[in-house]
Amino acid sequence: STPSASKVTSTPSASKAAVWINEIHYDNSGGDVGEFVEVGCNADTDLSGYTIVKYNGNGGTSYGTDTLTGTCSATNNQFVVVNYPSNGLQNGSPDGIALVDADDIVIQFLSYEGTFTAADGPAVGLTSTDIGVGQSSATVGTSLQLTGTGCESDDFTWSEGESETKGVVNVGQAISCGGSPNPTPSLTPSPTPAPPVICTPIQSIQGTGFSSPYEGQDVNVCGVYVTAVVYNGFFVQEIVSTTAGGSSGIFVYDPSSFKDNIQAGKEIEISGRVGEYYGHTQITMSSATVKSGMHVFDPVVITLPAAGTMDFEALEGMLVSVVPSDTTNLVVTEYYNFGQYGEVLVCAADKAIGRIFQFTENNTPDTTLYGQNQEMFAQSCVKIDDNSGSRNPNPPLFGSVYQIDSSNYLRGGSRVTALKGPLWYSFGDWRVATLSADDLSYENNNPRVSVPQVAGNLKIVNTNLLNYFVTLKQDNSNARGANDQAEFDRQVSKTILALMTMNADIVCVQELENVQGNLAAYDLVDRMNTALPGRNYSFASIEAGFDTIGTDVIKVDVMFDQNVLSFLSAAFLTDDDVDQALLDQSTTGAIFNGFSRVPLAASFSVIEGSNVLTTVVSHFKSKGDRGSAIGADDDQNDGAGNYNLMRVLSSQALLQWVSSNPTGVATDNIMLVGDFNAYSAEPPITEILNNGYNNLENVGDYSYVFSGQWGKLDHAFINQGSTMQVQTAIWHCNADELSYIDYNLDYGRDSTIFDPTIPERFSDHDPIIMGVTFSSNSNTLAPSSTPTLCIDRPGRWI
Repeated sequence: STPSASKVTSTPSASKAAVWINEIHYDNSGGDVGEFVEVGCNADTDLSGYTIVKYNGNGGTSYGTDTLTGTCSATNNQFVVVNYPSNGLQNGSPDGIALVDADDIVIQFLSYEGTFTAADGPAVGLTSTDIGVGQSSATVGTSLQLTGTGCESDDFTWSEGESETKGVVNVGQAISCGGSPNPTPSLTPSPTPAPPVICTPIQSIQGTGFSSPYEGQDVNVCGVYVTAVVYNGFFVQEIVSTTAGGSSGIFVYDPSSFKDNIQAGKEIEISGRVGEYYGHTQITMSSATVKSGMHVFDPVVITLPAAGTMDFEALEGMLVSVVPSDTTNLVVTEYYNFGQYGEVLVCAADKAIGRIFQFTENNTPDTTLYGQNQEMFAQSCVKIDDNSGSRNPNPPLFGSVYQIDSSNYLRGGSRVTALKGPLWYSFGDWRVATLSADDLSYENNNPRVSVPQVAGNLKIVNTNLLNYFVTLKQDNSNARGANDQAEFDRQVSKTILALMTMNADIVCVQELENVQGNLAAYDLVDRMNTALPGRNYSFASIEAGFDTIGTDVIKVDVMFDQNVLSFLSAAFLTDDDVDQALLDQSTTGAIFNGFSRVPLAASFSVIEGSNVLTTVVSHFKSKGDRGSAIGADDDQNDGAGNYNLMRVLSSQALLQWVSSNPTGVATDNIMLVGDFNAYSAEPPITEILNNGYNNLENVGDYSYVFSGQWGKLDHAFINQGSTMQVQTAIWHCNADELSYIDYNLDYGRDSTIFDPTIPERFSDHDPIIMGVTFSSNSNTLAPSSTPTLCIDRPGRWI
């Protein structure tokens, strides 16, 4: 189901709400006490099922949800209050709260001390409204509250420094609607002819721009025909000779049961108010009458990529058939919100390539070209919606048609062969509502595959563990892995199964908990040795006696089989050992202390043959954290994202360190593998390729998908002086899979949607698998050696 805020509805905006946030106390001098949020209304309203969702302005993520109970009554001077413990509400700069009704529709999304955009929860994608007052040094017992006289939220003004009036109308506030604020229209279809009305054509309502010239006006629409009935209303279209005057279709929001008694093709007459709901033109119905006519429209064909965004706008609300151009296929390309909201993004991708790649996977960062690339991407894609207002449905349905589960799966790159339905807009995306198999069909042309086979007498894997933490979030808010034991059990089942299936001699890992006592490393090797009795795994950090390395809560490490390899030495790199000239270039004065994760080098001797190699595992700073990056680390809008300079400096520091032989074991057999958080054509990668290393991965491959575009954030390199022969493959068991089958139960995901018998989606990055063959003159144990590099996760911003 699409996030309710992105559904086409007539829920009042923040400025027109009949239920609203009326009073707030979030901060005061000294320790915060007596924090609360009060919800007011203009009529007797049962608030059961309404929620207050708290949002952190730093990143836009929600940090708590409180369900309201009781009745709000303006006539009885009784409002509903949510009280919070000390420091229960965050203190701004900015932070915010969303008021969400029982149907999961965002009524208001307010903030204090600034604005921000929600990154998750019911308000995802919405930008908050700053109330314009704050409490940075407020007195205990005061609050921010609405004052004035009126009937809706925008009739009042926020004021500060007032004595709190929890649970009742504020001082200086009067609720006055001049009669019933919410008259109930008569919506029963009737054959009785209505009195003559002035009818407004849909094309006039839609206009030729991005918003309606009739916004906020009451209109009558006559002689139109239903094209589709959806869960919260219906689409209608008028017969016209040309679309040059604007779209001839529109969505009608219907909160009543009228929609349950009509079918596609029926002629109707509608009265209602025109509005723009998150950029989508719609009519909120006040009355409607079924007429005698019938007409079925043929869909208008829209070819992707479209020539421009106005190609979509000119068809808003109309029945369309989306088809690819002659040189492209429609492919499933983004599905992060599928489990929670039922959304799937499909795009026109080149037939020869099969999917859309990140700009900097194949192109040097460039502001102009990247802008053109993203514009083309927007013109190439539409979202398929599941025609539901519910979240976390079980089973989830692709386009409201196909049940998706462990055996009936949907993967990235799958071809959509038919796509038909009304076209609408919300949350920055054009969407198509499909209602039957006639509207939507697809081919599962990208089936799951077993682990790729690689030749060699030593098998090395690099993989991201998706935050393998033995510390649970419920016990420590700084933990990043499982919330509770149930989630951890799910995570363990998939992680162990995937590692067992790959059955490698060396496993370079990222996102392992960096915890005192090295407890996560011990936990993982104990489980692996139980699962694979023929193996005798340990971690380099365990053998070297390292406890924690660096200051980050996650770390990198190298797991190896002691039956195959002898551990020789290990070392890790902090800023204490980085050239000061590099640190001076950093916008923060640091590289590995708090930004890129600390790299770890480990040297081994192969027991059979005594060949020597060194592995160096790294995890560079992610592309996220916009707002904290400054100067050259800020996003230059060239495709490289945030902290590109930090990652370049990380590469340079890493190369200098590796060349100094940090493990004290001399060898030319050095492999660099891991998560660099940089795509293949970005400077952190070319820095390595230009300084003595060759790429082991295939051009055109991928390990991660972000915002509907694929690329390699995970890389494998080999020292040009090495005599090892390496065959490399990427196992596409994660990036192509829907995230809702992983271990997380975030956002209220149904716990029964989980299959511990398959390894798919044990992480969000695909693992790299390498087979190593040593030549007869490969380095054997000697006094000095060079490392193999494993680098950690880029695309899934951490």
